[in-house]
Amino acid sequence: MIAARSYMVFYKHWGIVYDGGQETGLKILREVLERTRRFYPNDIQWMTCGDIARYYAASKTCRMTRNGASNSVSVKLESPFAWPGFTVSFQTDRPIKQLVAQTDAGEKKIQRPVRTGKRLELGTWRQDGRTVFACFDLGANTVLTMTF
Repeated sequence: MIAARSYMVFYKHWGIVYDGGQETGLKILREVLERTRRFYPNDIQWMTCGDIARYYAASKTCRMTRNGASNSVSVKLESPFAWPGFTVSFQTDRPIKQLVAQTDAGEKKIQRPVRTGKRLELGTWRQDGRTVFACFDLGANTVLTMTF
């Protein structure tokens, strides 16, 4: 599932993990987590169930509006939920030279491009063919501006 870039959620009842004091399930869970960290050290985003719910809510309620010019495009993202390190993807026919995220307070942050296949971190973006991926702090009114 990890290699296929799918979501994976671990969920267990405490009683099964604790196993009447023998902690059998806890030992197995520890081994699974150790192997996951060993084989996929940079591919895992650890989140709580609450984090997953908030991220899902932010992604489903975010409204995007596009405004374009000949050498740049701005996308306004309006969301009732703020989210640090929010990631979006979109299509473009042209290579992007620069991507800037503007916060609600008007602060502009130039995002750093990363190579294809590398995991995105806050303040980074990459373009794989026609698809652009960007990771930034999402506020109530965030504007992404792409320069071509």
